[in-house]
Amino acid sequence: MIVLSTATTDILEVILSTAMTTTNMPFMACWRDITDTVYTPGRTVGSTNGVAAVTMVAAPAASHQRIIDFISIFNADTIVKNVTIRLNANTVMYTLWKGNLLPGQAVVYSRSRGFQVMSSGGTAVIGQTPAATIDYQAFTTPGLALWTKPTSFDPSFVTVICVGGGGGGGAGSTTAATLTTARTGGCGGGGAAYQVMDLRADDLGGTEVVYVGRGGPGGVGNPSVNSGVNGELSFFSLRQTIMTVVAYGGGGGYLGGAPAIGGGGGGGGTTGAGGAGSVTVGGAGGTPGTGTLTARGGTGAIGGADGSAGGYAEYGGAGGGGHTATPANGAGGSSIFGGGAGGNGGGASASRVTVEATTGGISGAISGTGGTAGTSGASLTAGGPGAAGNTRKCGAGGGGGGGTGAVTTALNGAAGGDGGQPGGGGGGGGCGVGATPVGGAGGKGGDGAVYVLCW
Repeated sequence: MIVLSTATTDILEVILSTAMTTTNMPFMACWRDITDTVYTPGRTVGSTNGVAAVTMVAAPAASHQRIIDFISIFNADTIVKNVTIRLNANTVMYTLWKGNLLPGQAVVYSRSRGFQVMSSGGTAVIGQTPAATIDYQAFTTPGLALWTKPTSFDPSFVTVICVGGGGGGGAGSTTAATLTTARTGGCGGGGAAYQVMDLRADDLGGTEVVYVGRGGPGGVGNPSVNSGVNGELSFFSLRQTIMTVVAYGGGGGYLGGAPAIGGGGGGGGTTGAGGAGSVTVGGAGGTPGTGTLTARGGTGAIGGADGSAGGYAEYGGAGGGGHTATPANGAGGSSIFGGGAGGNGGGASASRVTVEATTGGISGAISGTGGTAGTSGASLTAGGPGAAGNTRKCGAGGGGGGGTGAVTTALNGAAGGDGGQPGGGGGGGGCGVGATPVGGAGGKGGDGAVYVLCW
């Protein structure tokens, strides 16, 4: 039983956590005033439309007690609303009921049953956990942002998913048509790490800093050939330089240059960045473990070198495809959750035999085809972009761009495909031929992302 005392300052109020969006929320209250000799029934009808408190039942007259028999508050909005019913006792607030109402639901109070949530069909709702009490915020634009804890309900847990930026692919080489040396394409960029963590909502502030890492730019072939750039890390919640949840970016793929072994970028790890590919070796996989061609846990895979495919990983990023000096090209590696890596750009041997570009790797499995390889030769094509990912997996790696192959007339190499967002590595550019034309540019690594799910 709810009783407003003889003091004239007791008020029964309703307040919403957010304003109504379509229509007001109607309410009705039935009550009776009692003195030694008088019994006076009464009722109040009204509505509320915002976060300001509204009086449902006013204070009784002096020497009266006001007994509340019935209350009904109906959610006429199209979205879930958090409702608080409280006693205002001379500006001291006492919460009597607080909860969420789905559209069409009502909270009803009666003396015999207390507070109950009623469905739109008029039946009591038991153990309700509305889907609308789940808050989802996606941060996909590179740079700093701010996460705000939802206020429309009281969250208990927060799941955070961070993905770093993918590494850029290396540019393809350019060789004079009269030179009888091998022409190599650029190596693929490494994929970024995928990190997921569950946190207690009470351990987080009302707002938290978010940073979305940029994917590494691909190397350019003019005026000089360049390697791809490493992708940046992404993080959620920065406290005194300590990041609560972090995922590191993939390494950039090595450029295509004078005949030599070239390494793909290493995959990013959950505690360390993937290394850039270099001459003779693939980029190192990011920590916590030591990167290998079969990396486990949050460790990034190493980049391919000497013609091998990039390594595959679990939560770390995959390794980019590399090439031999001959050349022979390796494909981009794949990862179960982390970013797929970029493929190697097309090249040609010293005897002008075409060496085709290779495909990028995927996310969601340890093997598979990401961005398609570009076609080499006189009608060369760019590498295909990697497919975009989602909250369950990262983006795929871009395919390597087509090279000039056996062509001896001046011709630019084709560009490598961009890595898919979030976290896919860029494909390497194809080789060019001639005094003026340039090698194809490496594909850009996919930008990172931070996803925050709160319930």
